[in-house]
Amino acid sequence: CYARLSQETETANFVRGLRSIVLSVCDSQEAEDSAPCDDRAIAKFISENALKYEMSLDYLSSHFSLCGKTIGAAVKRATGMRFREYLTSIRIEHAKVLLLNTNLPIASIAEMSGYANVSYFNRAFKEATDRTPGQYRKEKASQ
Repeated sequence: CYARLSQETETANFVRGLRSIVLSVCDSQEAEDSAPCDDRAIAKFISENALKYEMSLDYLSSHFSLCGKTIGAAVKRATGMRFREYLTSIRIEHAKVLLLNTNLPIASIAEMSGYANVSYFNRAFKEATDRTPGQYRKEKASQ
């Protein structure tokens, strides 16, 4: 029992030390923009996985071992948008591409854009574009 506890303590110390090194390297890098390295990494993770996962602050908190408030602040610093706004913008832009370049049903596009509920997708799309997905597709097809 003592050996296991000793090993867990050593592992925890190692992880803390490694995290400290990573953070110091991250802090020492010159950022191209004003966002710290961790902020950009969080925003990049969201943009790369927004369509694959049921993305939420809870999921991100678990993934990055940070509280939701910290994640939200990091996204705001990196993108200028709140978490939900950023996630929605990524998903809606993806949906626009699918609407213009495929004949897929709107329900399929909603699912492929990270929306499990078509009604919610329609509301989010209309709020973002002032048009329903169907109207958007028809308008852009006629142009």
